[in-house]
Amino acid sequence: MFIAHGEWLRKYSRWILAAVLLILVPGFVVLFSTTGGPSRRTSELPTIHGKPVNPAAYQQARAATRTQLIINGSRIPRH
Repeated sequence: MFIAHGEWLRKYSRWILAAVLLILVPGFVVLFSTTGGPSRRTSELPTIHGKPVNPAAYQQARAATRTQLIINGSRIPRH
């Protein structure tokens, strides 16, 4: 089926590749770009019931939960 169109594909292969790249590249740029700088990320802390989360308390709770998982499961949990 594609053998009959082989000459046409070879003739326009550069244009076909350019069209595919033109469609794919903007999608990857938008998908993998950052949404803001470091100053924006530090100022927007997550909130619980409208109050900002204390990063130190969060890390302490996370460590306690991880320790509890290790004790109960007798193995280190996967990330």
